[in-house]
Amino acid sequence: MSLKEAKMHRAELQRARALQSYYEARARREKKIKSKKYHKAVKKGKAKKALKEFEQLQKMNPAAALVELEKIEKARRIERMSLKHQNSGRWAKSKAIMAKYDLEAHQAMQNNWPRTKN
Repeated sequence: MSLKEAKMHRAELQRARALQSYYEARARREKKIKSKKYHKAVKKGKAKKALKEFEQLQKMNPAAALVELEKIEKARRIERMSLKHQNSGRWAKSKAIMAKYDLEAHQAMQNNWPRTKN
């Protein structure tokens, strides 16, 4: 390895280390952000990007797109089954508050948990 090649290799490694430290610093800053609005916007941007990538994959390779669609559907089902979505609607929240004071509301919570759409 010549001196010129060694210098180029060293510069490349320095550049890679600098980029990595920039990405890590950015991730640390983003992790500290507590704003729901910010995280909602980030999630929406990621969803848009994923949709765009899926559409490209669908055009290029329909078979792989079907496999990817199945993965997305499975993730969605698991998310919907998690406790995060139970009793988080406006109706359930208002009934949970009223259940403390109203026996009728308490019974409504007991009968309709999880609430089914009529």
